[in-house]
Amino acid sequence: MKHGDTTAIAELIGQHAMAAQMMRKEYKIDTAAVSENNLVITMDYAQNIALPHVTETPSQWYFLSLVSVSVFGIHNANLARQTNYIYTERKGGKGSNEVVSMLHKYIGCEPTHKVLTVYADNCGGQNKNNFVVKYLLLLAHTGLFEEVNYKFFIRGHTKNACDRGFGTMKKKLAREDCWTLAQLCEALGRASISTDTVSLEEVESPFFAYKDIFNELYKNLPAIQKYQLFRMTASNPGVVECRELPSSPAFSVDLRREYDGNEGLAFVEWIRIEDAPSVKASDQVHVLCVANHIAYMHPVNFGAWFNDAIIRTFCSRLTSYYAGSSYAGIVRAKSTSQRGAKRCIPDEIVTQVKAQVESEAVSFIVVNFSNTNWGCIIVKCGSKTIGIYDPLGKTCYQTPLEELSWELSCEGLEGYRVVALNSPVQFDGHSCGFFVCHKLWTQVNENVSDNQLLHGGIARRMAFLHFLLRDKKFEDNLFHMV
Repeated sequence: MKHGDTTAIAELIGQHAMAAQMMRKEYKIDTAAVSENNLVITMDYAQNIALPHVTETPSQWYFLSLVSVSVFGIHNANLARQTNYIYTERKGGKGSNEVVSMLHKYIGCEPTHKVLTVYADNCGGQNKNNFVVKYLLLLAHTGLFEEVNYKFFIRGHTKNACDRGFGTMKKKLAREDCWTLAQLCEALGRASISTDTVSLEEVESPFFAYKDIFNELYKNLPAIQKYQLFRMTASNPGVVECRELPSSPAFSVDLRREYDGNEGLAFVEWIRIEDAPSVKASDQVHVLCVANHIAYMHPVNFGAWFNDAIIRTFCSRLTSYYAGSSYAGIVRAKSTSQRGAKRCIPDEIVTQVKAQVESEAVSFIVVNFSNTNWGCIIVKCGSKTIGIYDPLGKTCYQTPLEELSWELSCEGLEGYRVVALNSPVQFDGHSCGFFVCHKLWTQVNENVSDNQLLHGGIARRMAFLHFLLRDKKFEDNLFHMV
């Protein structure tokens, strides 16, 4: 080996070591800066576990087809606590869809922090790829976080907080036999008091297919493997700021796709046609509108109320795809807390519902309470029931719904029982229209449950927007995220 070659190799090793030190220092700075507004997490996969697992594995088992179990860990630096998601190869692999799905489960529908920082290793198939970056960009673009940072350890220097938890887990398994997945989950749950174990094996569809939606919303980030730090902000939607090292200059890329602006503007005008007043729409409502490359003011975005046009369009789409369902219209009503409240169903709506009695169809009536809340009445001719649903579960809204239902039963639906549909209960102050639409959807698709609404709100709203814009039928796997 020539002297020049040795010098060049030594310089490369020195640069590699310096880069590793810089990222390790960055990691320490971030974990020390955790606060109620700043969430720092680290995610990683552990080495797969084979079942059955015994402390003294017979050598012949190496040649048998054992069940492979994946363990995905997320360490929360704010709480000094780790959550391990466990599933077998029957449920999924170790790709980007699985990573994004579990990360989304962990973050939840309503984050309480303003800044999110995620650390991971450089594995391209799992973490360092366009789909994970696009998901984090979506979190910032929709305003769920004011800032999202995605940072990677240098290859060969990826030891992190998750590995400490995995080490404790490995020591526990070295002393304990596990023949079933339930035994394995129990053993891992007892491995450390600072670790939570979540089994995804009993969940029907634990992983969400993000790729189609992400590909329609954003372009790919070129040369993604050369960068170690990515930053996305709500103030600069759709733009990813990339750095090779903490001290390197920033390189910004706008990943928003460009669409026909006339088509997008026509859609915005259509969605705001007459009889479509905005229901307490916030001035800060921005939506990722796939019909254009800019963020439009649009009520399908997370954190915004649905207006009449959205409800009407959704019901029209729903009834066109599911036979035996009909949309009767929107009824205006007042809550019991308002003086002089008079509640009555228009004659044309009563006539339309009565026309469906003979066909054993499901009829929808959506109720607007003075632009403060949405509710619905669901008439099932087959079971002769009139279901009432108020997502807030408040008496001041349930009582008017009952009165409207009794009026309906007296106008030609004699013998129908009024049934209160009490779940799911709305978890925030702005999703009443979204909950009502989901409740209507559960009445025509038996594969959809109310429990599915309590998780994955971002994904559902994006699929909802995709459905309205493209007039495409809901794909069940878009809503099976539990």
